[in-house]
Amino acid sequence: MLLRLILAAVLIPLIELALLRQLSLHTGWTVTVAIVLVTGVAGAWLAKRQGRAVWLQIHQQLQSGQTPSRAITEGVMILIAGTLLITPGLLTDLLGLAMLIPACRRIAARQLTAWFLKRTKVQFQSMSFGVEEEFVKTPESASSEQPSVRVVDPDAPRITQPHDAS
Repeated sequence: MLLRLILAAVLIPLIELALLRQLSLHTGWTVTVAIVLVTGVAGAWLAKRQGRAVWLQIHQQLQSGQTPSRAITEGVMILIAGTLLITPGLLTDLLGLAMLIPACRRIAARQLTAWFLKRTKVQFQSMSFGVEEEFVKTPESASSEQPSVRVVDPDAPRITQPHDAS
């Protein structure tokens, strides 16, 4: 995973520079700079506008007693989109603009949620009358409504296995 991040940190700016150079060769450097500035300003404005709408949605859902998990996910994605749009480059601008389109954002949110569910294990424990119940939501049980339940001896040693992060 760390290797992928290092490669992305090196390759993405190189690809962006190559694209900007090609654009400047075909249109001139003033047009290229203007495109970078316009997408940065327009992206910041769009991200602020959509972010404010999501912020209001989160407040409304909290006031009505709902959990705003989808709205929070969208808010994070809008923040990432704004960051991508402010970053100079054509590739990051296209990705940022795509994330500001609600339909694209919903698709990306579903894929991101599935990616997280595949790599995490959510565990809730409760104690009742000296018996500990463990509610485990794993990728295998993610498709069902109810998580699997098993009774665990509270005095037994716990053995945890790390999950594959890649």
